[in-house]
Amino acid sequence: MPVITGDSGNNELVGTEADDVISGLDGDDDLSGLGGSDTLDGGDGYDSIRYVGNSQGVVVTFTGQGSGTVEENAIDTDSFTGIESVVGSQYGDVFTNSSSGYARFRGLDGIDTYNGSETGFDFLDFLRDANFGGTGGVTVDLRSGTAIDGFGNLESLSYIDGARGTEQDDFFIGDDGDNQFRGEGGNDDMRATGGSDSFDGGAGSDSIQYNDATQAIVAHFTGDLSGYVLEGSEFTDTFVDVEAVFGTAFGDTFVNESSSFARFRGFDGVDSYTGSASGFDMIDFYRDARYGGTSGVTVDLAAGTGTDGFGNVESFSNIDGVRGTDFNDVLTGSAGANTLDGAGGADLMRGLAGDDVLVGSGADGDTADYSLDVLYGATHGIRVNQLGNGNQGGLPPDTVIDSFGYTDTIVDVRNIIATEFDDEVYGGTHGNTLVLGDGDDYAFGNAGNDTLYGGAGSDRMDGGADTDTVVLGGLNGGGHDLLQFGGVVYALDLRDHSFDTITNVEQFQGVGQTIGLGAVEGFDPLVYAASYNDLAQVFRFDYNSALSHYVGTGYFEGREATFNAAQYLANYQDLQAAFGTNYEAARNHFLASGVDEHRLAEDPLDYIASYGDLIQAFGGQSQSDLVAAGLNHYRAAGFDEGRRGGIDFDVGQYLENYGDLQSAFGGDGDAATAHYINAGYGEHRLAEDPLDYIASYGDLIEAFGSGNEAQIIQAGLVHYQSGGWSEGREADFDVDSYLANYDDLRAAFADGAGGYDEEAALLHFIHAGYAEGRTDDLMAA
Repeated sequence: MPVITGDSGNNELVGTEADDVISGLDGDDDLSGLGGSDTLDGGDGYDSIRYVGNSQGVVVTFTGQGSGTVEENAIDTDSFTGIESVVGSQYGDVFTNSSSGYARFRGLDGIDTYNGSETGFDFLDFLRDANFGGTGGVTVDLRSGTAIDGFGNLESLSYIDGARGTEQDDFFIGDDGDNQFRGEGGNDDMRATGGSDSFDGGAGSDSIQYNDATQAIVAHFTGDLSGYVLEGSEFTDTFVDVEAVFGTAFGDTFVNESSSFARFRGFDGVDSYTGSASGFDMIDFYRDARYGGTSGVTVDLAAGTGTDGFGNVESFSNIDGVRGTDFNDVLTGSAGANTLDGAGGADLMRGLAGDDVLVGSGADGDTADYSLDVLYGATHGIRVNQLGNGNQGGLPPDTVIDSFGYTDTIVDVRNIIATEFDDEVYGGTHGNTLVLGDGDDYAFGNAGNDTLYGGAGSDRMDGGADTDTVVLGGLNGGGHDLLQFGGVVYALDLRDHSFDTITNVEQFQGVGQTIGLGAVEGFDPLVYAASYNDLAQVFRFDYNSALSHYVGTGYFEGREATFNAAQYLANYQDLQAAFGTNYEAARNHFLASGVDEHRLAEDPLDYIASYGDLIQAFGGQSQSDLVAAGLNHYRAAGFDEGRRGGIDFDVGQYLENYGDLQSAFGGDGDAATAHYINAGYGEHRLAEDPLDYIASYGDLIEAFGSGNEAQIIQAGLVHYQSGGWSEGREADFDVDSYLANYDDLRAAFADGAGGYDEEAALLHFIHAGYAEGRTDDLMAA
């Protein structure tokens, strides 16, 4: 009978195929008997016996404290004393503790059975499963009496008090006794179900869960990832190396008194969260829906309040981070460095001051919102690079220099809402939504189908590649105008007195309508310059200066590009002979010399019809004589008197107002204009829009505004003829400003082609807008 004896150190003693006597003495010893019926004595220290190489499962029985037997097969049975732990075989082993002492079992592979003692303390150890081929974490449920080991085997257990996991992600569920769990490596979840338990998370990000508790808990982090949890007044759990504590369906209290990291999940109930001024504390609402939460969360760390996924209003202090739900969350940070993780859903995240981290979910439409920073003391705009794999705008990937000067990191956040200052925003390669605020901003959509919102101020927007859309307050008319020249689109906003410069954009969306790039009207700066004598003489052929004048000043003065080369040619036979129908040459002639020669580029009949003194001076002549009179008067006096800017006779409206004129002249505008000069003016006929006329006077609205459109038109014509002309009344209601003032009206009267139904807008003011206190006086944006 071989005798093998260790020493006072830590020994690894291996027997023979015979009946061995192996003694470990002092130290933490590992004993392996191999074959035969061996006698194993661990001695002092923490000792174990191993059966890893056994060719079949073993039956282990602790009959006393550290003593018992192991049946290796039908022939060999070992006896042991001074042993704390038994390591089984790679087959289905049976472990039983019949004593009231401590016993630790390692089953390794095979479907093992663990029978603990009601009065002892029994512990399962799965840490070394990976050394023998195990590839996964373990699930140990003491409450149900089952476990899945690192090899994937479903095992049974009873009266087990604790377990040690693997280097993978493990899951432990306790029972109503005092349990001990050690997670070791991996991100381990440990669930408390009663008793005063002990939890050691080990490496990784580990959590303790109290989902099944029947009352609220009070969790305290008192040291580095360590602390205690009170389950009512009966049980106190302790923990070390634990990063997160998850609460109950009741009103829990979470406190971090340490300088370490702590993560809390409150679930239902009105919970209270008190973080550490020197640690990093995070609230996690992600699993609210799993336990009955039905909505996103609203959290304001600066204000210290929020609403959880169940609708409970909760309080926070010294909290640094928040994780939201799969619904649409609104997460607002504080003046410190915050981490805001929206999880799923289309989330709105506001980091405020501090070096923040904002985490979205990519395609769900998450938004980083900097528009409220000014309320917290911000003084300048932001710079944003949403490109995840490259530098843009002098910024590294996924970086924002916020409006306080701090550096934020944005991860999988597609949308940006900028500030009221001057911002610089560079999009990523996915479809971004970039919302610009006040200030003169720059936005670059980059690749993807982007949507760029122009705010107040003169913005520069570049859609980049793919199909992009710019959203504006309006398109054409209603205080807005879109034009393009030289591959650039200019969007002018009368109310804001600003213009946006837009490139590489395929669609334009106003209130109530969308048009393509092809529907944006081209603009000829030289035609604009030729429309006004002062501009023609200053700019001549300077495209850039004329364009800059229109978008920066002229539009807001009410100027338009109205030069009519065909009319200019029609006015002068020498020009017809020189240029034929070459309208560009005619325009160039006017700019080069015609304006200096006081030539008239408008219809001479319209010129006379626009001024009462000219009508009285030249009326009663033939149409041809009137044309000659108009040209001569303009050259001799009208140019110097600045009359060109007052030519506003609208022959189309004049014809529309009177059926007898339509019958007489059809579409012959010159004949109709001659009629107005020779007769209509004296008959006090109205050459302006009757709806505009009524809308210009409150007393007329009150007198005639209850009628339908036809009745109001007739009332306007009759009133002007019977008394309005003698009272000096004119139609001066500004329908463009009226539409510009009100988004709802632009939405209601959009014509689907980029413009607005101005007649309908006039009728609205008469029927409703006047009584509602609406105005056509242009309001500030």
